Amino acid sequence: MNLEQFGVVFGMMAEYFDAKPSEGVTKIYFESFKDWEFEDFKKACQTVMQNRVYNGLPKIIEIKEALYGKVEDQGALAFQSLMNAIRNIGPWETVIFEDGAIGKAVEALGGVGGSQ
Repeated sequence: MNLEQFGVVFGMMAEYFDAKPSEGVTKIYFESFKDWEFEDFKKACQTVMQNRVYNGLPKIIEIKEALYGKVEDQGALAFQSLMNAIRNIGPWETVIFEDGAIGKAVEALGGVGGSQ
């Protein structure tokens, strides 16, 4: 995402929440999101605007969680993926998960097999 794209969405969000971020704060936010795809950033900001009930600029983590969910939710989803693999493929077959952290966790807990 480029600075111009970021500025349009971030500016609208700031205005929506009646916030007036300084140039420095805006730069901090841009640095946090510059590697995101523009559509992902836009979607996350729209989600925050639709679900947040109080004014003030949303924290960076709120915007990230709007797209990716909370860390706790990600862990629960990863565990569910593991349990689905065990149920559907079996406990003795090698499975490569899209999220390589799942395979590493299984190995760390004494499981065998490779992780991506």
